[in-house]
Amino acid sequence: MHSITFNLTTKMNKQQLLNEILAVLKTVKDDRDKLEEIHTFFMEDIYEEEQIVIPEKYKKLVSEIANDIDTGLIFYINTKTNETTSIIPEEHRDETWEETEKIIDSWNEKISIEPINSNQGYQIMENFAENITDKNFQRKLYNALSGRKPFAKFNNIVGYSDYQEDWFAYKQNWLEEFVYIELRNLDYIKKEFLAE
Repeated sequence: MHSITFNLTTKMNKQQLLNEILAVLKTVKDDRDKLEEIHTFFMEDIYEEEQIVIPEKYKKLVSEIANDIDTGLIFYINTKTNETTSIIPEEHRDETWEETEKIIDSWNEKISIEPINSNQGYQIMENFAENITDKNFQRKLYNALSGRKPFAKFNNIVGYSDYQEDWFAYKQNWLEEFVYIELRNLDYIKKEFLAE
């Protein structure tokens, strides 16, 4: 075990603090109990989940992108003119998409948001199931998610339940938050707009 001495007498900058925290983590990386203790501390005492509030001026764009990526489309924004368009992934394109491809290719400054992957899609369903208070229905959802063809089974169960509208609203909200964060990460939306 390595010995680490913390210098608490002088005020450290953020990078120094991060380096010392990472050094501690490295010393316990093989000790599951200590890692769980650190994780619990972080999650209970330190971590504050960011509340996503989408500013009104971005709501329409974010909703449009969320709808498109939910159907498997790639959404493009011309960052110079703010023009937008969507296109299916390249492996599924035929000549009917040539005009859209030309438009996208002509944009010198652009960003794109890809459809979510299957792991993210599964995570949305799992998170929804975790929030269900009806334990009987929740168990049905967990069973669907743990078996073969979880997407089809989950959607079938939800589609014939009283929770269908709740599911659509939950998924749409998740997708919109995902899109908003992506737009911020791509510097299309600046973080200072968060509190607007």
